[in-house]
Amino acid sequence: MPLRRNSKADFGCIWLNGPPNSGKTSSFATCTKPVGIISVPGEKGHACIPYGEGVEAFVWEDDGTPAKDRNTLYYQRVWREIENTTTDLINGKYGPIQTIVIDGMHKLYDIALAIATDAESAVLQSAFETTINEKGKEVMKGEFDPRCYGKSHKIIFQYVNMVASSKVPTRVFTSWSKMKKDDKKDTSKNAAEHLMPALPGEAGQMVLGEVGITLHTKVSAKGEFLWQTKPGGEVAGAGIKGPAHIVEKVPMFIPQDFQVLAGYFKEVGSV
Repeated sequence: MPLRRNSKADFGCIWLNGPPNSGKTSSFATCTKPVGIISVPGEKGHACIPYGEGVEAFVWEDDGTPAKDRNTLYYQRVWREIENTTTDLINGKYGPIQTIVIDGMHKLYDIALAIATDAESAVLQSAFETTINEKGKEVMKGEFDPRCYGKSHKIIFQYVNMVASSKVPTRVFTSWSKMKKDDKKDTSKNAAEHLMPALPGEAGQMVLGEVGITLHTKVSAKGEFLWQTKPGGEVAGAGIKGPAHIVEKVPMFIPQDFQVLAGYFKEVGSV
């Protein structure tokens, strides 16, 4: 892959994170078209995709493989299907696109983790089941070497980098958000927590370093669908990389509209 000579800042790599039903998928209606959308396996919000002219959408259709047969090789095949469809979109198989969206990165991480565990099939099949521990907290049922998280982090962020570094002008990822401890070593009952992208371990924090713009989605008391652009309140999973004099002009809350977002950077870069 050649190095590309740049003359303008790139503000086109965006990660939306927030709770379910907070406008993430619906906001794709404001993307610059043509847009290619991949709704990853397990993502349930694809009814909100703005189907129609200029939208090339791919939604996962399960092949009915029994749970007992969903081993490492199965998840590797699923991953290859997602990766191949992604590169097809980037390389123009379905025509040139201006925006690519990967909807449901928290679900895609589950697949990366399944590949990374690479253990006995019984362990792998229970990896995503949960149980309640002695403290009444929901935890993962599967037992595997915690070092597997390092492997799954690498798998998911290699994919993120492939999309983020592509020639498509606007690259969008979405995930849920969840409360995470500011200090994972703090075991006190009242440990400080903030909302971050809902990826396991340090992966949520890594998102803010891997993309240029991280936005938290919310619905106001008035029913307005908003993006939070900077950390504040209970939200830590928000921020914009860019010159301070440009970033400071972006309000804390803006409408969920990619064209509105682009307007703040039109003088210095592209979205």
